[in-house]
Amino acid sequence: MPEEIVKALLDRRAFLTACAAALLPFPALAAAGDPAAPIIAIYKRALGDRGGNFVFQTRADRARYFSHELRTLWNKADARTAKGDQNPPGFDPITNSQDPMVKDPRVEVKERSRNTALVAASFIGWDDAARTTVLYAMRRSRGRWVIDDIRGTTDGTQWSIKKIVHDWQG
Repeated sequence: MPEEIVKALLDRRAFLTACAAALLPFPALAAAGDPAAPIIAIYKRALGDRGGNFVFQTRADRARYFSHELRTLWNKADARTAKGDQNPPGFDPITNSQDPMVKDPRVEVKERSRNTALVAASFIGWDDAARTTVLYAMRRSRGRWVIDDIRGTTDGTQWSIKKIVHDWQG
């Protein structure tokens, strides 16, 4: 196919995707094959003061959202946690807080290759003056996009869920 036709098709596809995204309640397109789709679903559920703890509370939730590696690390961390103690990570990484609140979420694919992507989710928390941003390292696994790591910054210090659950001592 001549290069001009391919470019025209891609430009048309990008335009149609942007139009479709504008019709959604979130600025990213929640279509199959979109690495942002699982993140959009998470923030739709987390709206208000519910937070995103549901994403990692049970093995079934972890199997739904996480890569095999992240799920395995998290399950091992849970197994090392003494009964009655707080399970990892000790906070809600979806809202990067102890006291979740999600208002005005925005989800954007920052980088994308065939099998990996970096998705940024930003939202307003309890402090209406500042947006919080959480980054999701996504991986394509068995034909779907799953979370391979969640990263953020708290008080100027960067954190990684993969590292937290790897280092969890319980």
